Amino acid sequence: QKVYELNLTAEGLSFLLLREINKVEDFVLTPSYTLFQPSLSYDSWSAEGKDSSALQTLHRAEHDRIYAKEVLRFINTINLNKVGSIFFWQSCKAYLQFITKDYNACLVQVNQLQKWAPDTTLATQLQIIKALALTGRQPKGNAIIPTEVQSIILANPKNGQFIFAIAKELENLGNATDAALLYSRLTEMTYQEDTAYGRNTVYWRIAQNKGNTYSDYYTDYFDYIDAVYTPEQIQQFIEDIRNNRDASNSFSVFKYEGVKDQLSRFYDLLGTKYIRQNKLETALAAFEKAGKLYWNRAYTSWDDQTNVFDQNPFYTLKYTPKFIEAQDSIRLNKYTITKQLIHYIHQAEDENEKDRDYYYFLVANAYYNMSHQGNATMMRRISPWSRYRLSAIEDEPEFRQSNLAKKYYLLARQYAQTEKFRALCLRMAAHCETQKMDYKNIGDWYDFDRQADLSANTYYSDLQANYPDYFDDLTSNCDRFQAYFESRR
Repeated sequence: QKVYELNLTAEGLSFLLLREINKVEDFVLTPSYTLFQPSLSYDSWSAEGKDSSALQTLHRAEHDRIYAKEVLRFINTINLNKVGSIFFWQSCKAYLQFITKDYNACLVQVNQLQKWAPDTTLATQLQIIKALALTGRQPKGNAIIPTEVQSIILANPKNGQFIFAIAKELENLGNATDAALLYSRLTEMTYQEDTAYGRNTVYWRIAQNKGNTYSDYYTDYFDYIDAVYTPEQIQQFIEDIRNNRDASNSFSVFKYEGVKDQLSRFYDLLGTKYIRQNKLETALAAFEKAGKLYWNRAYTSWDDQTNVFDQNPFYTLKYTPKFIEAQDSIRLNKYTITKQLIHYIHQAEDENEKDRDYYYFLVANAYYNMSHQGNATMMRRISPWSRYRLSAIEDEPEFRQSNLAKKYYLLARQYAQTEKFRALCLRMAAHCETQKMDYKNIGDWYDFDRQADLSANTYYSDLQANYPDYFDDLTSNCDRFQAYFESRR
């Protein structure tokens, strides 16, 4: 602005404007779309940079959007006939109108500029701005992918940054289904180098992530919807695919290409989300829709790495000698385990059942094995690496603390008929409580005194106070578990 006041025909004026546009783009759109801080931001090691939350990042973006309005006001005051390329300055104006959410004015400006774009590259850039404005101006709750935007996407199918931006606009306006479908198109672009857009991988964060989360960003749509989407949104996503995957128009072919053959996988995800909410009957119905063929191969092969059902979660505990004789045999998958869990809960809650303590113990084992220390983490987590890192998934506290397992071990103790079995149930509840205490101290490992913390475990204190003769047996190692379990009757 000062340069313009001193010399409105200065050669460097357009360069200075472009520099400001680039800064505004980074300061506003980078955080708004990805929740990452701008390239030029607070030092990550400084106090403010280190403690920057998603809300703080967005707040700064809105502050910078105000500055974008100031730049726009400056452009509106200049004499375009004196500053060089009128097309360049008007294009900057259109882009700033989009950034400041003046969508209608942006579209009017773009429509005028499209008539005299000097080359195809600039014409394409105008089309991209137009698509973003057409998408962003829609009312929340009623957003779609407009027909004109569909055509622009098809003309730029490898521009991952653009497709991601459209998806984010849709998601922010409440259209989670179309957003997920567009996110799915990004997966095949990941790490591609041979495109006009360079490295095409898009990285983005979510507001739910916390500072001690191992990986706080996403590059894959499935990981993202696994962490963020609700069961209802996944159900809508599935229904949309079922209803439209066979459509033959060009945009539908593009949109459903990566997901049309993945319905069983999505039903697996849907059921897993209901397991996280402990809605077992609803989870069972979703798992059933995945189909027998899917369950015959899912979580069974070498490709599944550590995500394999190789131990019965009702009768076997990880890193523990076998101490319960299996009374039934099922093919292990999410559907059969959920069905068996429902059955055992019904048995345990039946007032006429003489072995309620036994069934409560089996139920507790299953819930324990769904935790990060269990042999059936796949019931709650899709990724085989979830046990090693924290996440923003809604049941993360349960996954780390085994609260449901503790609840059912205590119910088994309540209905136990021998002192030794009661002691075993309390010992198992104490171990679950240890997981809970570990989780609460997870951010303070350097200052964490495990011995002092274990002494604060009230279940171990109860075990020592009420069953002093059994305490050493049950806490020194697990080899005596079998004798205590068999003492149940």
